[in-house]
Amino acid sequence: MEQEAEAASLSKFGKVNVLKAGHHGSKTSSSQRFLDILKPEYVVISAGKENSYGHPHKAVLERYLNSGATVYGTFRSGTIVMKTDGHSLSFQTNDPVTLGDAGDKKQAQAG
Repeated sequence: MEQEAEAASLSKFGKVNVLKAGHHGSKTSSSQRFLDILKPEYVVISAGKENSYGHPHKAVLERYLNSGATVYGTFRSGTIVMKTDGHSLSFQTNDPVTLGDAGDKKQAQAG
């Protein structure tokens, strides 16, 4: 969802443990207001490594990290597997995303 659809649906959401990032970590998704309601513990971003769209964008990655979430990305770790027994969860990666992984930041440096 982009931010406009998020805003129209905010009353339908509550706290989540895991958020699958919208639109590959595009800057048009996951508004601060949306994250304030969901308060995700983890965010998983599915995006290709060094993709031509610059995903994930620095602005949205900052929002995820500033919300306190641990962020994982397929562009960094490949396939990400999450397991749960209904009470606890775990990920088959210990390689969280950092702000330095922002795709649009890398494009700006190359340009």
